[in-house]
Amino acid sequence: MDAYASPAGDAFRAPKCTPVTLYQSEEKPPAESASSQLAACEGFLAYAIKGGKIRVLARGSATRTLLRGHSQRIVDLAFGGGAAGAAASLASCCAAGRLCTWTVREGPGGDEVAHERGPELEIAGAVRLAWRPGPAAPP
Repeated sequence: MDAYASPAGDAFRAPKCTPVTLYQSEEKPPAESASSQLAACEGFLAYAIKGGKIRVLARGSATRTLLRGHSQRIVDLAFGGGAAGAAASLASCCAAGRLCTWTVREGPGGDEVAHERGPELEIAGAVRLAWRPGPAAPP
């Protein structure tokens, strides 16, 4: 492990970093936009790739899947939930205004990431996604 010296002279250790992909987006969102082409939760990492596709990686096993549902570049991604070992909800929006929802979960044995496409909406001008907590599920 490497150690570096800070400006104050204190030594600290560099965090361990394992690259999982080379990320290049098609087009950068406007600087004033608060959108994100990357999303993470406790169990998964998702990022937009060319052609409106989304790559999802399980953080524990690095298994992955490819989500297809958009025809234009992804302008925002957001996870709702997604504790390690549990299913996660992902919302995605493309430049055409199509909002897609997905449920992703790690398969048995951690050898795959399964996904299921949920409801879709057409929303003109949608560029920022956020999950709103709903009412608690009945016991």
